[in-house]
Amino acid sequence: MFRILLTALIFVSTFASAQSTPDEAIAKARGQFDQHKWNDAAATLKSAIKRFPECSKCYLELAGVDLRMRDGASALAALDNAVKVAVADQDRAYAYYYRGTVLNRGDKKQLQQAEQDFREALKLDPALNAAHLKLGITLIRESRDEEGLAEVSKYLDSDGPKPEEATARKILLNPRVARDTLAPEFMVKTSDGSEFSLVANKGKVVVIDFWATWCPPCRESVPELKDLLKKYPADKLTVISASADSDEAKWQEFIAKKQMTWAQYLDKDGHLAELFGVNAFPTYIVIDREGFIRKRLEGMNPYETISHKLRDELRSMME
Repeated sequence: MFRILLTALIFVSTFASAQSTPDEAIAKARGQFDQHKWNDAAATLKSAIKRFPECSKCYLELAGVDLRMRDGASALAALDNAVKVAVADQDRAYAYYYRGTVLNRGDKKQLQQAEQDFREALKLDPALNAAHLKLGITLIRESRDEEGLAEVSKYLDSDGPKPEEATARKILLNPRVARDTLAPEFMVKTSDGSEFSLVANKGKVVVIDFWATWCPPCRESVPELKDLLKKYPADKLTVISASADSDEAKWQEFIAKKQMTWAQYLDKDGHLAELFGVNAFPTYIVIDREGFIRKRLEGMNPYETISHKLRDELRSMME
């Protein structure tokens, strides 16, 4: 979502001309962001805000950086300020829209605020059709499916580009798509040269094991993963281990020595880990037979095995 905050703003009416200082600061911050210099990007934007405290677009960009650094509280503070300082209706509409986007996965109170934000965004800018989809998702999360599906339909019936059309149509078919987290689709080549994808494993429970040979708890969990695969039949459960190792030879040697015969993938560039928001090892992602993320386990508790942690969850998913 942080990439949306940083790139979709090209559709917002500009705060000033392309040569203005705020715009130059934003361009510089985007360059730093693309180079993964998150702290530098944040510093650039904060400096611009000090000089131009009414730059709502600077606050929106800062929120995007904060989200990339997993600092939700700072992102919300920046979005609150974006709402307060916005002058043009369209700028204020986007400020409400992005704040609602951050809030609509929260608790009951946050969902209510998100609903208000999306409604305000549509009042200020009726052409902001994406707000219909986000409002629909929020209403469904508030257990107001009929109202929510009506908003999703408005998004699909609207003119102009609809980048999330596929998601919207999935929601119409199954409102659970709006309530739960649908695992992102991916396809990778494993160590034996075969392809592994969620599509090919549809109907099975999938466990993704994010690990590395340099991670002691990861190494210790190997026997537990073997036990897990012995306990459940291959037509019901599949496991793929995605390694963060940079040394391919060392990785290959380890998986051969430990006889890790299930699907193995070297996530050298971190693409799969980023796709699933993984920044700790080991991390286990459990995806149910419909493709929804049902469980996320981080770290390893020496007093509780992986099999024990997953026991009840796996049993219920395989019934």
